[in-house]
Parts: sequence; C-alpha cells; structure tokens
Amino acid sequence: MYPVQIRFLHDGYDDNKVNKQQKFKRNISILEKHIQQYPDDVLSHSFLGREHLILGNPDAAIRHLVRARELLTASKNSIALAEVERNLVWALDSKGDVAQAESLAFGLTQRFPDYVDGWYMYGMYQLRKVVSLQSAIQHIAKSLELSSKGKYATDPAIGEYKAMLHLADEHRLSGIWIEARKLYAEVLRRAPEYAPAKNVLAQMDKQVLEIAKEIRGNL
Repeated sequence: MYPVQIRFLHDGYDDNKVNKQQKFKRNISILEKHIQQYPDDVLSHSFLGREHLILGNPDAAIRHLVRARELLTASKNSIALAEVERNLVWALDSKGDVAQAESLAFGLTQRFPDYVDGWYMYGMYQLRKVVSLQSAIQHIAKSLELSSKGKYATDPAIGEYKAMLHLADEHRLSGIWIEARKLYAEVLRRAPEYAPAKNVLAQMDKQVLEIAKEIRGNL
C-alpha cells in the first residue's frame, strides 16, 4: 500500500463550484500515474475501478477491479475484497455482461454470507426474472435481516428503505397486496419524500377504491 494524494468528494465541497466529472477525471489521472510506479497498489486499482465506473467506462473499471481482486484474494481483508467484487458486479452489468454479473453476485452471497450488498444484488437479479419472484423475496429479505442485525453494508440505504421497497414490489407482483401496502407504508415512514413508493401506493389505493366501487355496484 503506497501513499498517493487525491481528494475525493466530501460534504465540504460546494457542488455549484466543483465540477464532479472533472474531479473524477483528475483523480484517475493521478492514480494512473501512481500505478505506473507502484503497479501492485491495490487501493489505487480499487479506486480507479470505482472512478471509471462512475464516469461510465466499464471496460477500464473491470480491468482495474479485476486486478484489485487478484491482489486482495491472498489477503485477509474480506471487506475490501467484497467491496471490490461489488463494484465489479456493477461494472460487468454496465457493460452488458449480465450473466457474469449475476454469477459474481451469487458468489458474493457464498463467499461473504454476512455482506448485505451481496444478498441485495443477487436478489435484484432474481427480481429481473418474473418467474423467480419467490427467490427474489427470499434473497432481498435476507439482506434486510442481516442489516437489522447490524451486519456490514457498503450501501446503508439497503437496510434503511431499498430492500423494503423491493420486497414491497415483489409482494405486489405476487398479488399479496395487503403485505405490499404495509411495506410501502413503512418505506414512506422511513423516507417520507421517496417518490417511487408514494406513486405506487397512490396507484394501489386508486385501484382498490375502483374495485370496491365495482363490487358495491354489483351487490
């Protein structure tokens, strides 16, 4: 691990004055020069993978993340390895290699069974397959369960509302509307201004009222 001076975004920056894209490009330029001197610096490869992913350069992101994973595999830093593989999943997905991304996401659940993001990501791939709704419910519920126990998550929003929102989606698509509505309401309790949950809940309530009206008309 070798020192390199780069400045990442933090709350002290004024978004109106700082061009984020230029900042990421600057970081990449500094890190690329650094790894020319220290080609086995795992943190630099990890950060380069992340920065390229943010800028929409999946090929470059994959190249650096794969190298970071190789360097970390022999180490005992399981959290760092899990985070690198997490970003690699998104990079592969961004490139369109969905099958490999899904396979790696599943691998995360096996290699790091307490890592919230792994279960969430694999559950999201299952959610894409309508025939696998029940499997999606189980995997995303697992991420919520682990989060409630305080297990590690790179994305804290998974435990705060993301996993619950997708569980609500899955219950709604499965026809379990009462449970789905409870989950959407809980999402809004935790994130009152979250538009996707608001919109779906409003649509559900509208449909329920229309069904009730139709039933009353047939009595």
